[in-house]
Amino acid sequence: MRRFAVLVPLALLAACGPSEEEKAERASKVAADIAEVEAAQNAKPPLQPLRLEPITRQDVEANNFYGAGCTFGSRDGTNPTVIAQSGRAVIKVTAELQVLYADIGGSKLEMGAWEHYTGKNNTLTIRRTDKDAKPSATSGEAEYTAELTVFDGWGREVVRQAGPIHCKDN
Repeated sequence: MRRFAVLVPLALLAACGPSEEEKAERASKVAADIAEVEAAQNAKPPLQPLRLEPITRQDVEANNFYGAGCTFGSRDGTNPTVIAQSGRAVIKVTAELQVLYADIGGSKLEMGAWEHYTGKNNTLTIRRTDKDAKPSATSGEAEYTAELTVFDGWGREVVRQAGPIHCKDN
């Protein structure tokens, strides 16, 4: 009799749990909630085109951007939109300088600069478009035509422009 008295309440408690249908419905809702959160986390923000600003002499002096490398966007190297050197490249966006670091496993440009640089918010690629051009007559300098492409953190193109690339060895 005692066994019966203990087993009956246990059987009644088991009968009070959710039905198989309720369990399946709850699992379906949890899966839908998880999918919604994952979709929100993986969503890309709206594309924001970038406007590169000229890097001024004051920027160069204040940040010691001297040395061998290339500048993009200026025939004579003054006020370029990109400074590309052996270890880093610099762009200016919304009055802020952004430093990007060389992808040393990639292709080289002239004077120690690289074709590809990666930063916290952007990556950039500089590709010569006149592969057969010769260095200028000035010793230690070269000038070519190139295409600059900047990508956002999701790999979307935000800048593409053609222009001069001026390289020097000091």
